[in-house]
Amino acid sequence: MAITLLFEPKAGADAQYDSVINALKDQGTWPPEGLTYHVASGTGADFKVFEVWESEQHARNFGECLKPILQKYKIELPHEPRPQPVKNTIKGKSL
Repeated sequence: MAITLLFEPKAGADAQYDSVINALKDQGTWPPEGLTYHVASGTGADFKVFEVWESEQHARNFGECLKPILQKYKIELPHEPRPQPVKNTIKGKSL
């Protein structure tokens, strides 16, 4: 079952975002297996990352690779993202 995750890190994570993605690419884990969609938006305290995964297990597997990198760049999550089942998806027309 597809799931969504919403990450709401503490302020300042947007400044480290590119470093995290580059570190994941360097270790060969980006983009991860099972990731359907990834959106990072906002700045400062409004920075958020939203993801859609093929399954909760895919997300958990990737989380094991991601946690040490978040720690390395001192990115704190005030709470673990809670998996939510996908109810529906709609893709709009491209411009």
